[in-house]
Amino acid sequence: MLKNKKTLNLKNPRVWIVLVLIVLVLGGTGFMFRRDLIPINMVHTLKIAINGTPTFTPVPTDYPTFAPFPTRTPVPLLPNADAVLIGAGDIVKCGDDGSKITAAIIDRFPGVPIFTAGDTSNDSGTPEQYQDCVASTWGRFKDRIYPATGNHDYFTANAYGYFQYFGEAAGDPHGGYYSFNLGAWHIVMLNSECHEIGGCQPGSPEETWLKADLAAWPAKCTMAVMHKPLFVSGAPSNPQIRPLWQDLYNAGADLVISGHEHHYERFTPLTPQGKPDMATGIREIIVATGGAILEDPKGPQLSTSEMIISQEYGVIKLDLHPTGYAWQFIPEEEDKDKDDQTEPPTKIDSGQGTCH
Repeated sequence: MLKNKKTLNLKNPRVWIVLVLIVLVLGGTGFMFRRDLIPINMVHTLKIAINGTPTFTPVPTDYPTFAPFPTRTPVPLLPNADAVLIGAGDIVKCGDDGSKITAAIIDRFPGVPIFTAGDTSNDSGTPEQYQDCVASTWGRFKDRIYPATGNHDYFTANAYGYFQYFGEAAGDPHGGYYSFNLGAWHIVMLNSECHEIGGCQPGSPEETWLKADLAAWPAKCTMAVMHKPLFVSGAPSNPQIRPLWQDLYNAGADLVISGHEHHYERFTPLTPQGKPDMATGIREIIVATGGAILEDPKGPQLSTSEMIISQEYGVIKLDLHPTGYAWQFIPEEEDKDKDDQTEPPTKIDSGQGTCH
């Protein structure tokens, strides 16, 4: 005798309740029977039934929309002209007085072009920090500043505060690199935050631009400003910028000014691999003493490092000649009220070099 098979009694209300609960549970988790079938998402369906079909407002771009933003076109080189350039990196920390000290030094050089070697705002680079803190110190020189971006600027997405503050002077906000001529010198302002702009490797947008720019301006004397140094005592190097250094070295560049590590440090002329090269090497000078919190090097001095000055706010003054250059680190003024002024100041540095 055959046993009776149990069938689903669809007339039983409890069966329908169980089925509905199963559908709701599976639908609420976005369960999908097959990829080519409509997903069962009852929560989403109920929301649409209650609230209607949602409308989406486009999210505005995080990049400033200043127009136009062409690559800066340098003025012609003046092969027989002298020039002066002054500046530092890592400048303004909101609430600290370091930037007031260095801005007072800049005041002694009216009309002289100024560079910043990254982290003009050493907080998180918001528009408010630029307007409230930078504007009240170094901001009074804004019309003669050639800025470079730094890592703190990218703490705000796409360095929006930095590009909004400096406008067209900072270059295209999608890259942040540009060049200009000053006297007989060609100067490139580079972005060492490589991961933010498509990398610095050979063939990257910045590296390709740099190579073309150097070819277009084969000056006797060339320098670059970028925030992160390739070489530094007591901290890891930044090998991601070595391709940029290689292009500079191949083109016969003479000088690189950097910031990032909060002290002053000068190196002997080096190859991109860090080997001394007095004939064709590039001299790197770190000047991260513009006003942010000062630090000592975190380790021993490298053998290629010729001078370290720590715990001293200051700027570097560069005298740019047609065939060479001179540098001078200018610290904050000594206390004129000290009784004993016989000791010579120790936190100074100066020297000169010849262009390749």
